[in-house]
Amino acid sequence: MKVKVTIPPAPDAVRVDTTVASPDTAPAPAPGTGRVRYIVGVDLGGTNVVCGAMPEDGSRQIAMRTEPTRSTQGAEAVVDRIARMIHTVIAETIAETGARRSDFLGVGIGSPGPLDREKGVVLM
Repeated sequence: MKVKVTIPPAPDAVRVDTTVASPDTAPAPAPGTGRVRYIVGVDLGGTNVVCGAMPEDGSRQIAMRTEPTRSTQGAEAVVDRIARMIHTVIAETIAETGARRSDFLGVGIGSPGPLDREKGVVLM
């Protein structure tokens, strides 16, 4: 079952311009498709959560956002914040590049600290 969730950006969200390629450098399309594919990355830190997208070839960063982690609000609030940020980054990338939702390959999340691999959770 697919659920479509529309989540507005938080008022304290900050958009970060971190373009790493010149505007003249176009990302390479996926072989045989003629379409650029994108990945979303999330950096979950103790102080901030940073989220952004980039073409598969890594040629530039798109829709970079950062928000306070606010771990004192609990794990569910942090997970909700990350999900909203991912949604916002995908929407902004689509608006900026003309990508389709199907052009996104996946989301990678980096997190500090020990992991409980059996439970699939980060221990913070």
